[in-house]
Amino acid sequence: MSSAGTYYTYKLDTQGNPIHDANGNKIVETTWTITDGLFGNSNITIKDASGKTIKTLTGVPDGPLASHIQTGTDATNGSIVSILGGQWVSVPGSSGTINILLSALSAPAFTIGGTTSVNFLVNAVTAVTMDIYGGTASFSGGSLAGALSGSTINIGYSGIYNGNTQLISLLQGITINFTTGGGTLVLNGGGVFLNLSGTTITGYDPTKDTIELHNTVAAVSGYTIADNGGNSRTVILFGSDGKTQVAQYTVTIADGAKVPAGTYNNAVDSQDLAKNPLQITYANGNTYIGACFLAGSMIRTINGDVAVEDVRIGDDVPPENVTI
Repeated sequence: MSSAGTYYTYKLDTQGNPIHDANGNKIVETTWTITDGLFGNSNITIKDASGKTIKTLTGVPDGPLASHIQTGTDATNGSIVSILGGQWVSVPGSSGTINILLSALSAPAFTIGGTTSVNFLVNAVTAVTMDIYGGTASFSGGSLAGALSGSTINIGYSGIYNGNTQLISLLQGITINFTTGGGTLVLNGGGVFLNLSGTTITGYDPTKDTIELHNTVAAVSGYTIADNGGNSRTVILFGSDGKTQVAQYTVTIADGAKVPAGTYNNAVDSQDLAKNPLQITYANGNTYIGACFLAGSMIRTINGDVAVEDVRIGDDVPPENVTI
């Protein structure tokens, strides 16, 4: 059955709800157009809100016997008993699972616009590429620690990689690259010190991107930023005693991002960027590093304080007028 059609992702607030314009319409972030190709294959073009092409895919299997394009809800594509490489796509609005067997013979690439769990059965270390453009992706399956070494996960256009159900060892040897439009990386601390030294994080800008930590060893109250030269920064997060290390990671920041070296004590939840340049907040046992206003945060507009979830396009917001 053909997947031909047009699909959209939308700009979201921090609670994952679509943002509306002044006329009450959802604001489109990406447009996915699928057209029928030859021999049961389809072609896909993804464009941003300005009409600029983000990505083009041709010859993606889309026939009744072997479809690599996921549509609908609670869908299942692929098989963990077959070695299947090639392109795999979940369109905006879809949800489901992609099953795939990884071996030295397969090098699959994923483009995620829906809510998709990729279920791997691994019999050899295999590098995959995953572009999460406006969708939410997660991994499932057996023990994957180090099995995806050399892989790249690109997160942009409000995309989310949700690693909350896996331990950090899953990301050993993987590159997380934040791209245009910002995104969110969700990680599970496992109740112990979280060391991301085995994971490469690039393109990070705390004004656009969020690193969300669940199940950390302690509540974060402060942090240090070390300048390693160039755009490289090492961040260490500390608990309320100022000594317990909660997490450590190194990022390559995006060009133009402002992440100055220093020690920031009792910085969490401050909206003063001089005191909290990473814009870290802590709530409900989770740590949010970067662009994240929690529900109930009040944005001061020229018409008075407004809850962040009620701010609309066109509201006049003076800089740094945010209270929690």
